[in-house]
Amino acid sequence: MKNYLVTATPPTTNGDLHVGHLSGPYLAGDVFTRFQKMLGHQVTFQSSGDDHQSYIVTTSNKLGTTPNQLVKEKTKGILSTLQAVNIEMDIFTNSLGNRDHIRFVQNLFLIMYEKGLFQEKKEPIYCCDHCDKLLFESHIKGKCPYCFENASGNLCEACGRINRPVDLYDPKCSTCDSTPRLTQYTGLFFPIDKYRSALKSFYSSRKSWRPHLKALCNWLTSHPIPDYPVTYPSDWGIQVPVPKFEDQTINVWFEMYPGHLRTAMNYAQDEQIDLKLTNSHTTFVQFLGYDNSFFNAVLHLTTALALDGEYLYPDHIITNEFYLLENEKFSTSRSHAIWGQDIVKEIQPDYLRYHLCRTNPEVMQTNFSYKELELTISYELEPIVSTIKNFISILQVDKYHKLILEKESIDLHAIGYYQSCKQGLESNCHIDNFSLQRASAALHNYLKSVVYYFERSVLPMRNIDQKTYKNRLTSIGYLFYGLVYFSAPIMPDFSKELSKIFGVDETELYWSDLEEFNHVLLDCDNTCLYVTSNEMI
Repeated sequence: MKNYLVTATPPTTNGDLHVGHLSGPYLAGDVFTRFQKMLGHQVTFQSSGDDHQSYIVTTSNKLGTTPNQLVKEKTKGILSTLQAVNIEMDIFTNSLGNRDHIRFVQNLFLIMYEKGLFQEKKEPIYCCDHCDKLLFESHIKGKCPYCFENASGNLCEACGRINRPVDLYDPKCSTCDSTPRLTQYTGLFFPIDKYRSALKSFYSSRKSWRPHLKALCNWLTSHPIPDYPVTYPSDWGIQVPVPKFEDQTINVWFEMYPGHLRTAMNYAQDEQIDLKLTNSHTTFVQFLGYDNSFFNAVLHLTTALALDGEYLYPDHIITNEFYLLENEKFSTSRSHAIWGQDIVKEIQPDYLRYHLCRTNPEVMQTNFSYKELELTISYELEPIVSTIKNFISILQVDKYHKLILEKESIDLHAIGYYQSCKQGLESNCHIDNFSLQRASAALHNYLKSVVYYFERSVLPMRNIDQKTYKNRLTSIGYLFYGLVYFSAPIMPDFSKELSKIFGVDETELYWSDLEEFNHVLLDCDNTCLYVTSNEMI
């Protein structure tokens, strides 16, 4: 048994989760976690509200509310959306007002400061005289100095590179849109470039990291890496526990790594789980959007290296690209978004999950459209539902509703379909080769094979040869038995409904049972299965 700590990017609690968010780290982390638990591994899947982001302040100002009230309201929406889409986290916490979290972050920060790992230095910064505010992160906007796309201070979401806010082209205050003036401030900085050689060595050993992430890391380490600010002149966030800097807050991206550790520690203690936060004991897997690459793959990793391996370093970082809506980037400000809670009122959550896996933006941007979703449902999902219904119907008519599935009666074609899907899921849900696209493609091929086998191999034998017909029924029953397991990570509700037909305990689905299968009693008395995208019977 392996121990996994799995994290999905903490969502900024200034808004709900839309389909673009769900297509990324949250669904990927959930599918990976479900599969690993079926293998019998110990997995802790967690996330938390990214409550100290500067975006909390800028959004609350626009909405005419307080940052605290915004965090409270949006956290409820985020949790509701995750639940609606069947994304099951073992723990989700908030950092705002969380004394244990704040204390742990401050202590780790102080340890690093006292070890001399941070440097005090003056840096230029823009100031908005109209708003009487120093500008960084979401407080300033402009053009990225590398790719010239629209960017905020300190990070460009488009290319993933960090920037100094003073290097932005055409800088503007994001609150009043005025042109700021240049000044300076004194803060604490993390000299990441000292660890460039260690970072290069680490990156070269990564097998699971996707090409875009590795290319970014290789590019970053091919140049001197700028000192990274770990404190900001702000009153929103965790107070810096160092004399002279008490009027500043800890950079929220630095805060995220110790936040992951503290959340995992508390969960392990509460649930009495053996989860030691060292890489010799636990494998750390992080799912995130490519735009967060620098923070996880550089800042957090360097923090772990600087602490001499006392805590987990990120073994596996699985990124995704942007998921577009009608070929344009999701945008809350332009109302160009589909919220998770809204779409599951129209579409069964499992159908949405399946489609998001099939169109997942793993290594390149992909697009969501209702038309494509409808085609997926019509041509990939509804045929298997109709086949299940027909299968149940003929079993009842032909009085085979207590059919016993035995290995010696199973057709070789059925065994081939079964083993192909099993191997495809094992390969593409493995951490070194994880892919929602390929895993769902394996499931898609299996669904097609089941429908094909039923129509071409089972039904034609019904009125020709009863012995062959019964064996073919056994074979299709075997394929449906496999579908209970194969669909569970991607379509958990569908799997649960299908498990009722077989009398399989859906809370005890272990991958090893796929090989140990024999003498399974198929019971088709319960027919509560999906019919259409918005109806069940």
